[in-house]
Amino acid sequence: VVIVGTSLAIYGLYNYFNGIEKIYTLDKKHYLGMVTSTYVNHNHIGGYFELAIPLAIGLILAKERLLRRGKIGKISSVIFGSLLPLAAAVIMIIALVFTYSRGAWIGFFGSMIGFGIIIALWLKIFKGWSRPKKWGIFAVIAVIIISAAMFMPEDIKQRATTLLEFKEGEFEDMSIQGRLIVNRNTLEMIKDYPILGSGPGTFNILYPKYRDPRLRTFMNATHNDYLQYAEEMGLFGIGSFILLLVLFCKKSLNLIKNLPDKYLQGLT
Repeated sequence: VVIVGTSLAIYGLYNYFNGIEKIYTLDKKHYLGMVTSTYVNHNHIGGYFELAIPLAIGLILAKERLLRRGKIGKISSVIFGSLLPLAAAVIMIIALVFTYSRGAWIGFFGSMIGFGIIIALWLKIFKGWSRPKKWGIFAVIAVIIISAAMFMPEDIKQRATTLLEFKEGEFEDMSIQGRLIVNRNTLEMIKDYPILGSGPGTFNILYPKYRDPRLRTFMNATHNDYLQYAEEMGLFGIGSFILLLVLFCKKSLNLIKNLPDKYLQGLT
């Protein structure tokens, strides 16, 4: 997953910085001026990076097991256990930024917050550290984030500000406001089909009836998986979906907490 993600990032960044609007030999028709790599949609490649980046960081945590068991030497540990996964993560983060996918940005920051909490609580990575050392680590992270925000390209900043853009009248760009309107329209649909839903794949058929007149974009999905499940499959569908998520998270956290193997902990 990490190797594929890094390869996609390198290919996407190469095309982006060289102004190549192609996927292999095919001309891109949509999402021009964005990193899409071999994907058509910039949101989809952004979602892949969201998956691969935490795994690359997990590989850094996993190197302790290989070193302890003598399967790799110290130099190999630094190269394969730290430098390569770190380089992969950095390359994918840069590519993620230039996807211009606002949803992927939010998802990435959310995953990093959750990832940090899990590391701190379950892996007890800060156990035995002095308070100044802990605060020093957080200060360094804060400085990196602030510096990245300050020196970020202007077009990236403008793209990010549209997340909080609220305006009157008709609009086509799907900012937070646009998505909230779609979500509100979807809630109206759920009220009409509460128990069994309207049926899988029926959202784009029924939505025009509920669409807010200010939206000028064609919507084939809610862009909110939870509302999509609730609208199309009703109470039973969304209930089953949430139950699966809860059971998955519970199982994952138990594995992270109880696995004696640091390598498996890092991958989990």
